[in-house]
Amino acid sequence: MDAKTPLRLLFIGNLLRICNPTTVINIGAIFQEGNPETEVAFRFAISRVNMYSGEYQLQPLIRRISGKDSFATGQTVCELVGKGVAAIFGPDTASTNEIIESVAKNLEIPQFQVFWNPKVEQFSAENEYKDNLIFNLFPDPHMLATAFATLLNEMKWKKYAVLYETDEGLIRLQEILKQHGPQDPSVIVRKLAAGSDHRPLLKEIKASSVYQIVLDCESDHIFDILEQAREVKLMEEYYSYILTSLTNAALIYDALNLFITIFAELDVSQRIQVKPLNCQGSEISDHGLSMSAFIRIRPLTKGRMIGPLTGPLEFDNLGRRRVFALQIIERSPQHHRVVGVWSSKDAKSINYTISSKQIKQEIKTQVQMKTYRVKSRLQEPYLRIRKPVPGTILKGNNIFEGYVKDLLDGITEILNASYELSLVEDGYHGNYDPKKREWNGLIKEILERRADLAVCDLTITYERKKVVDFSMPFMTLGISILHSKARREPPALLSFMNPLSLDVWLYMATAYLGISIIIFLVARLAPGDWENPHPCNQEPKHLENVWGLKNCFWLTMGSIMNQGCDILPKGISTRMVTGMWWFFSLIITASYTANMAAFLTMERMGPTIESAEDLATQSKIRYGMMEKGATETFFKESNVSLYMRMWAQMQQDVPSPFERTNSDGVKRVRASKGLFAFLMESTSLEFERNRHCDLKEVGRWLDIKGYGIAMPVNSIYRTEVSGAVLKMQELGKLHELKEKWWKGKCEKESLETESAARLGLSNVGGVFVVLVGGMISALSVALLEFLWNVKKTAVQHHLTLREAFVMELKFAVNFKIREKVVHKSGGSGSESFS
Repeated sequence: MDAKTPLRLLFIGNLLRICNPTTVINIGAIFQEGNPETEVAFRFAISRVNMYSGEYQLQPLIRRISGKDSFATGQTVCELVGKGVAAIFGPDTASTNEIIESVAKNLEIPQFQVFWNPKVEQFSAENEYKDNLIFNLFPDPHMLATAFATLLNEMKWKKYAVLYETDEGLIRLQEILKQHGPQDPSVIVRKLAAGSDHRPLLKEIKASSVYQIVLDCESDHIFDILEQAREVKLMEEYYSYILTSLTNAALIYDALNLFITIFAELDVSQRIQVKPLNCQGSEISDHGLSMSAFIRIRPLTKGRMIGPLTGPLEFDNLGRRRVFALQIIERSPQHHRVVGVWSSKDAKSINYTISSKQIKQEIKTQVQMKTYRVKSRLQEPYLRIRKPVPGTILKGNNIFEGYVKDLLDGITEILNASYELSLVEDGYHGNYDPKKREWNGLIKEILERRADLAVCDLTITYERKKVVDFSMPFMTLGISILHSKARREPPALLSFMNPLSLDVWLYMATAYLGISIIIFLVARLAPGDWENPHPCNQEPKHLENVWGLKNCFWLTMGSIMNQGCDILPKGISTRMVTGMWWFFSLIITASYTANMAAFLTMERMGPTIESAEDLATQSKIRYGMMEKGATETFFKESNVSLYMRMWAQMQQDVPSPFERTNSDGVKRVRASKGLFAFLMESTSLEFERNRHCDLKEVGRWLDIKGYGIAMPVNSIYRTEVSGAVLKMQELGKLHELKEKWWKGKCEKESLETESAARLGLSNVGGVFVVLVGGMISALSVALLEFLWNVKKTAVQHHLTLREAFVMELKFAVNFKIREKVVHKSGGSGSESFS
């Protein structure tokens, strides 16, 4: 190659440009006055086409119309086609489209629309659409509605407001509204006012405690509406918006891309000549039908410029777009980015462009940077005011102590975050008032965004879960019945006599005396009871009878005491009497023993309620619960007949069975002497029972639920907080906290019957009294016998009473002497013992 080569190549290039000059193509564009955004996008797209296409240069003929004068609009479009245009783009609204579309059809000039045209769907006859020249790039509204519904499902919005500007907007949102009934309070549907001031409506949305908003309006109105939302403080960081308005800029760009691509490909096979046309003439364009047919059979996935911004361009015979794609753009104070793409080919899912790992990392960073505003309520052992050490001043979170405080310390330590703890003003957990149409307590604090978290003995319920989110439960529990243990009255001193009535005791004493005397008389009559006093003497001079009154009374006493006697009757008649007395003694003793056991059992039985069924079927013991709590909600909304009957009874009771706090209910149970039972959650019941030994839990749990940490719906830190609770559970920290704050002075009795079976001194004190009385009586009789013996000794031995008394007393207290000398008195043959 010599030095002349570059000059030669340059000459060839100039020669080719002369042989193939750039083709200038006139295209018409009609836009609404006062809407410059679409025109700006159109001009930008023209410059891009001319930049990428060297052989074709688009020459835009742009006209602006007011939209109110149809005659002027007709003249404008006829003026355009008179200059010779290959296609017509626009208008950007449906209000001025009919006359433009009519001219395009009559002259067979392709028209590209970028607005929603509901009349396209009304074409049905074959002869109306087989040569259709109208192509609408706006997505099918039904598929668009599916896209919005899919997005809301992916975002898991539960309660939100839908604000729309036109009735057409409702069609685009129809799939969202189908997911909820017309009376569903979780979705608020409102139409934007006709004027430019939307503040009253935005204030209404703010008052409804809705933090997710779907806004459907013209794209050029979005900025004004959001600015007004900022004025009424509806643009705080915890509010989320979905903007459904599609920008015509992307559609007009794709329309130009489609046109130039099809025009260039068709121009290769048949030279397209664009000629001026007259609205009043009969001449039509030469390229319109062929270009229209080519567009319908040739999907555009990549044009002469950068690929279509809104996805593949495919059209049916009506000129409606078949497929499209939507970019999901997330805008926040931290970033502005595309996070996903929805395609009509896979309408039920979203292809995210950001990995879940990246999202989790971003959320984790935000969670760690946050200082949580936490609301709670005073209720032991969950939270109480700490007693300061003398000389110290408690500040901030250190004012409090309890299970909740330790739980928050553990969670924030895991999350590497911080928190500020304060109390809810009204002291309630949170219930919905249908008359006022508002929540109270902790739930209200969350809904009005005065708190990020609500932590206490807050039960996860269906109604609460509809308006707030909960972490995983940190404690499982159920509704149970608190009642006082049986109070035993001090038994009477002679309570051992209670198993038999006084009449029976008197009859027994009478029978004892009578039988003893009868045995004495029968023994005197029965020959078998007269015995030889000297068994070795076969011929005794006299017989004796041992059955004196003393021995008869001893026999009957030993029999009824189950102790027996050292002598027994031998006569037939005396044995018969004795046998009947033994039979009588057996029955009486067995009856006494059995009845004594029954009396002890009755004494320790306590109340007769063992379950909720027992409580509902009696009228002596009243029952109640804490007002405006989860337990009240359970009974109020229950469809179980038993609980419905109990709820009806509680509403009728006077005085009211409802208490302000659990502590008040516990005090009422303890003061009622067994005549009041309190329905409360098992965890609080366990705490009170461990501190008040006179209380007990009755029956089984009526339900199973859990305590959770409440937070605003769709909170970014919900997963992290739940993860921290789960980690504490796996490490055993939750169990340790429960042991720490629930431990009390009262040990739980494993078997209540074992404790109740023990008898105290009060139960058997009377027996000891009888024993002592018997011993005193015996000592008294012994003393009388001693004194009587002293008198006999004094007479026999001619001693004074004093001398005889001293002698006998010395002998009695000399415990070493085991034998007593027998002194025979002279002449009388009698014997005395000294």
